[in-house]
Amino acid sequence: MAQLRGGQTLWTDATVSAGDKSPLVEVGPGPYVALYIENLSAVNMTFTVEAAGTADPQAGRNALDGTADGGLVWGTYVKNGSTVTITVNANSSGVLDLSPFGPPFVRLHRTDVNAAGAVTAYATSLGPN
Repeated sequence: MAQLRGGQTLWTDATVSAGDKSPLVEVGPGPYVALYIENLSAVNMTFTVEAAGTADPQAGRNALDGTADGGLVWGTYVKNGSTVTITVNANSSGVLDLSPFGPPFVRLHRTDVNAAGAVTAYATSLGPN
């Protein structure tokens, strides 16, 4: 069976404010997914994981419409009955292992109310294509 392996950037040394959402990452169906977040600023930041699927699954990215949200309906990702969040302290890094992860799309949503700060974040995925 073909395997999907890749990495995609959400932010690169970007100024991220409270309420900001990262670009979407397409991870495909059912892979092992990890999100890596490096907080480059002097404030703590909390991120909630959001996920989306498409009501009209198609090969490749045909179901996306080119907007920041991809034309998808996004929801808060819940695993084992709890919303998946991570707090990354000032000048620290954090990793979320979402494996196994079923939704084909994922993004981060900053949910704290602290000042804006610089963030670098990316996702890796591995699994059946």
